[in-house]
Amino acid sequence: MPFEISLEGRTYSTDYLSVAEAVELEEMLGRSWRELHPAGSAAEFQAFATMFLRRDHPGEQAAKIAAEMPLGTALAAVAWKESDLPDVYEDGLPKAVGGSSTTTSSSSPGRPGRGRRT
Repeated sequence: MPFEISLEGRTYSTDYLSVAEAVELEEMLGRSWRELHPAGSAAEFQAFATMFLRRDHPGEQAAKIAAEMPLGTALAAVAWKESDLPDVYEDGLPKAVGGSSTTTSSSSPGRPGRGRRT
């Protein structure tokens, strides 16, 4: 991810899915949200479109709009969006390509494990 999906004159970004919406998409599609690709699968497009359309329409109406959309319209609605997120992580932290390790010490010099009390 990230993608932008234009539906009914409005553009939605996958960057602004709530965690609950992402979980619902994962459960519906059986894949991690990082693996989902709304332009790579009709089922995934339909799930994303329904999710976004539910913001402006009742659930059944949103699902009907998404299901009845012509495939060409659906493909044209999805655009890859450049991300400013790093591609490389080390120990769960972003790392510049070719950069030094992200491992750091969290203790004060000379007094391991002790922090200042406030």
